[in-house]
Amino acid sequence: MIISSFDIFDTCLIRKCGTPQNLLDILSWQAFKQPVSEMIRKEFVMARRMADVNTYENAFAKLPDIYAAMDYENPLLKSKEELVQIEMDLERKMLVAVPRIKNAIAELHSRGAQVFFISDMYLSADFLKQVLCEQGLMTEGDKVYVSCEVGKRKADGSLFRYIKEEEKLKYQDWHHHGDNESSDYKIPKSLGIKAEQVLWNYTPYQSKWINEEYNPQNRVAETLAGICRTMHHSLGESTHKDFLVDLAAPLFTSFIYRVLKKAKEDDVKRLYFCARDSGAIFHIAEQMGVLFEGIEIRYLYISRDALYYGDAEAGMAYFQQCGLASKMDRCAIVDLRTSGKTLCVLNELLRDAGFKPVFGYFFEIFCTGNLDNIPSRYYAELQTPYYVQKPNCAKAFLHHYLVEMYISVHLEKRTIDYKIEEGVAYPVLATDETEKSEDCATMDNMYDRCQEHRDTLMTFTRLFMETHLYRFADEVFSIAMRNWISFSNDPDVFYLKALEDFYSSKPKANTQLPYVKRMGLVELLRTHGRNTIWRHASVVYSLPRWANNVYSLYSKKKRK
Repeated sequence: MIISSFDIFDTCLIRKCGTPQNLLDILSWQAFKQPVSEMIRKEFVMARRMADVNTYENAFAKLPDIYAAMDYENPLLKSKEELVQIEMDLERKMLVAVPRIKNAIAELHSRGAQVFFISDMYLSADFLKQVLCEQGLMTEGDKVYVSCEVGKRKADGSLFRYIKEEEKLKYQDWHHHGDNESSDYKIPKSLGIKAEQVLWNYTPYQSKWINEEYNPQNRVAETLAGICRTMHHSLGESTHKDFLVDLAAPLFTSFIYRVLKKAKEDDVKRLYFCARDSGAIFHIAEQMGVLFEGIEIRYLYISRDALYYGDAEAGMAYFQQCGLASKMDRCAIVDLRTSGKTLCVLNELLRDAGFKPVFGYFFEIFCTGNLDNIPSRYYAELQTPYYVQKPNCAKAFLHHYLVEMYISVHLEKRTIDYKIEEGVAYPVLATDETEKSEDCATMDNMYDRCQEHRDTLMTFTRLFMETHLYRFADEVFSIAMRNWISFSNDPDVFYLKALEDFYSSKPKANTQLPYVKRMGLVELLRTHGRNTIWRHASVVYSLPRWANNVYSLYSKKKRK
């Protein structure tokens, strides 16, 4: 008979928040009867960790024993019995199966293998069985051995020896899988067990976040890396998802939280996301809106062409119908990128019709050279005239196609006019014949890409909320923005794979070019990447790693 055993944590199951320490940070938000200060929250986390350390020598110590040993008093703290249940519920919510291990275990089951799940852990075997079954890892006939139940540990080999005697096994017939180099690989191997180390690694940017030198955002960065690693290993293999998870989702999600928070402070009643580029962030805002009671999230069909050349009467009827044109409530529009002209024209029309002007929230406002286009009522995360003066930031603003047409990929046509039929106002959308070719970008399997991008952003948003990371949206935005600038200057090959099937056009170009392309040496020497949109990235993508490092140093020196 085939005998296989698996470590549980960080092998079969990974935590959405990353580490056990991050889980305790999340737990601290639920540990008190009412909101407490950051200092008190951190005191509780430290006390819970110290209780874990102090009970470590007791191999039989379970979660209730750890809380019994916790030396911390606060009148607002919930009872220790409640805390035990809260922590177990949180563990259940945070744990997710790794598909590749799940498939491997399913294959073993199909071959009639005996499967054991083994862990050095203070959570009970019954609890772990429930989670493993819920995640589709464990079936009838499998067994769970956990240190706190039998008083033996993997770390010193005693748990392996105990299972051998209990199950009447032979070490040479046994195959163990786990992530810990010592307790899951070296220890079982020294006993004669076939051992395989299983590592669910972090991607390049995730590793960068958790390995940065100490800074006040360290815990935030670790939780962010945990969310992204969970998505990387649980959503299935996809270069597009890797790009979105590490580069786009943290940036867009933290931006939208900041917008909603600002809108709440500004007493905005209705927030309108402008078609088409804001479709992705509109769905993020819809999901996050439960955190901001009193703000309605709506979608608005609007464009410069429709405002300038469309039917003004029908347009105003549409704005009244959807509530944007209001004499009482404060409203605002949201968009990714703007010159400011659309908001200026919109407010001019609203004022002339006797309605209140609206506010604007933007990811980026860029200057077109005409100061009259800059609106008076707006908030923007990034203002290009300021950032382009910084050599390290300038390139980040040359990639608006990535923001508007890759990350926010959509199949929707532009709004070109408005019409009224039977007393109801409607937006008029462009057809393929009227769509401007220079505004278009394409990808292979556009429908699938739209669905994949939306699902990935939605999943990240859900985890962003579940892990309470939204409370640190400012720190996440800072990390994500530094990440984007770093990628724009020195793109990592790992993420460039996602852009291979993305095509766009250079200004005034009649044909679309690949955004990034891997080239052979002859083509690289002949074109230097000029036959692509992002020349620098194409060179990076095409060079061997050793040459890439030299080219990267050259590029950094050139920017200074």
